[in-house]
Parts: sequence; structure tokens; C-alpha cells
Amino acid sequence: MSTVVKAFGDRTDNATLIADCAQLGYLNKDDMVADVTYGLGRFWKVWEPDILLASDLDPIKSPCGLSIDFTDLPFETDELDAVVFDPPYKFSGTSRVTSDAGYGIGDYMSTDARMDLIFAGVAEAARVTRPGGKVFVKCQDQVVSGKVVF
Repeated sequence: MSTVVKAFGDRTDNATLIADCAQLGYLNKDDMVADVTYGLGRFWKVWEPDILLASDLDPIKSPCGLSIDFTDLPFETDELDAVVFDPPYKFSGTSRVTSDAGYGIGDYMSTDARMDLIFAGVAEAARVTRPGGKVFVKCQDQVVSGKVVF
């Protein structure tokens, strides 16, 4: 059975959120953790596990130098202790909008297609995480055409 933990609070950045997760025991120093949407590595500025397998779709941002699709990860089933996943969840624009450029938003996608992409990534993260392991998904409520989607 899965346990869902929602993190609310006054944290000002991703690094503090991850450090808090470690302090609460959701992440351990000796865990094998994959950050499959590494981007600029913002989660790991305060705390980092001993084994961090960091990758990104953009090979320039990917510490391993490879383009790795978060919907088709190169890990065995049940291989990892934890996966951190920060999908391109913003629905408000494309990468041509300066404020959205860091979120990996490329060409226009319908809301349903964006949600399908996110859920495919969550399913793949769950596949590679061992039983009892953890999948961390960063997201926020989104409003599309006056309706809350997330």
C-alpha cells in the first residue's frame, strides 16, 4: 500500500524541501536516489544522498551527459530507494515565455496530454523504485480555463 505525504509550509526553495524530507527520515544518506528531472540541480543545494543518479532530458543539464526521458528510465524494476521527479507541470505557456523557460515547457500540449505525460513519469518512477521506497513528485495546483486541474 502506498503512503502519500503532502508537504506544505513556508519553505522558499526546493533545496529546503529536500533537506526537510531527509530530516524527517523520508530520505537517508545511504539511499540510492535518482533525480530524473535534474534541471539545474536545485533540490540538492542543501542536502544530498551519497548516491545521486542525476539525469535530465536536456543533455546539457544532465550531469551524466545523456538525454534520459523520465517516461523510459534506464533502471531495473525495483532498483532504487527513491526517485525525485519534478515534471513540466505548468500549463500557463511555452518555453517562449521567459518565466516558464526553466520548467521544461516546449511546444504547446493540451492539458490532457500534459497530464498524461506527468502520469507516465510517475508510473515509470514507481516502477524503478523498490517496494517500501519513495517517489517524490513536485507539483502545484494549476488553473486552466477557470478550472483547477491539479
